[in-house]
Amino acid sequence: IDSETRQQLIEEDPSSKDLIKPLLMGRDIKRWSISGDGRWMIVTPIGVKIKEYPAIFDHLKEWKAALQVRQDQGNHWWELRACAYYSEFEKPKIVFPDIAPRARFALDLDAHYLGNTGYIIPVQDLYLLGVLNSEAVNEFYVNLSSQVRGDYLRFIYQYVAQIPIPDAPKAEKRAIENLVQKCLDARGENCEAWEREIDERVAALYGL
Repeated sequence: IDSETRQQLIEEDPSSKDLIKPLLMGRDIKRWSISGDGRWMIVTPIGVKIKEYPAIFDHLKEWKAALQVRQDQGNHWWELRACAYYSEFEKPKIVFPDIAPRARFALDLDAHYLGNTGYIIPVQDLYLLGVLNSEAVNEFYVNLSSQVRGDYLRFIYQYVAQIPIPDAPKAEKRAIENLVQKCLDARGENCEAWEREIDERVAALYGL
């Protein structure tokens, strides 16, 4: 739903806010930053007491016919399918798009849910984020991943899981974390010098 619909549902019943979550798509995820454009998702897991959310229930009734014929529903037509990791979306996490021209990882601290064009790593780890966004990992990944649509890369589990993450002394991790935080604070703008230092430090950890 859009922001206007969200506001209407909350005005009708303030408890609606509990089931409406911010939603990201892959195109919203940039290197170091995310930029959602007012999309929201009504999250109704199996077992939700839907009648405690009358505004949302009335809204979903408008789409009942389509919701009833879904293959991926829960025990009732208003429920989403079973999912063991709904709670992970609520936590700080690293996010990345399904398809991108290069490594594009960011940190989400705002409990976004993701559509099927983005993925999550459920940790708040600035060192890992720096490694994943480094030029060394990008070059490694170009030779690993399948490519689509004009040499865009596919960031799916079977490839991302193969990225080797180097060990680093605590002082070096801390230095990379500090540089990553600067890139995050700048939302990826005008941070080329910090990125170059991250690249050099990560390359050294890989022995390059």
